[in-house]
Amino acid sequence: MLVIICLQFVVIVLLAFCFYRSRMKIRNLHQSMALSPSAAAPEVVEEGEDGECPRPLLPDDPEVDWADLNAADSGVDKELFEQVHRTIVEKKLFLDPDFSRDNVIRIGLINKNKVAQMFREHAHTNLTGYINALRLEYAMDLMKQQPDIPIKAVAYDAGFNSVRTFYRIFEKAYGLTPTDWKDRRAKEIKTGQNHGLANS
Repeated sequence: MLVIICLQFVVIVLLAFCFYRSRMKIRNLHQSMALSPSAAAPEVVEEGEDGECPRPLLPDDPEVDWADLNAADSGVDKELFEQVHRTIVEKKLFLDPDFSRDNVIRIGLINKNKVAQMFREHAHTNLTGYINALRLEYAMDLMKQQPDIPIKAVAYDAGFNSVRTFYRIFEKAYGLTPTDWKDRRAKEIKTGQNHGLANS
């Protein structure tokens, strides 16, 4: 009886070890797939002469068109960015004042080092600039739909941590403070003008 229990224990330990090793291999594979092409050579192989074992292709291999491989990788990055963007916008995740790189990593299952590069390449700004642009767009829509809403409510509803930050970012983007923008828009609407800020 004791022998059977010991054998079961050994089998359980071996299964746990195998499971742990396979999880580590999957994690390493996922991390290596998330690395940029400049950080690691793609796992491209070519068949050797006379059916020999395939050899890995290295970045300095003259027979490989690396531009095509990098373009394919860029296409995958663009699709990933579009998926992340769609999720952030559809679920309005940008309204969370604590939205961060960790949220993007969870959404796209991307390596943390690749987040900055992805936003630089496809949004032409950093993550903070991207999120703030979405928040400003939301704030503008909110002020158009509810002209009497207080600026403080707009700032917090749009996901900004403070009214001061909202004012600073809004003025930098539009050249007016939110209060000035609202006043100008109200005047245009009262005078019946349907151009300029009333349509923007």
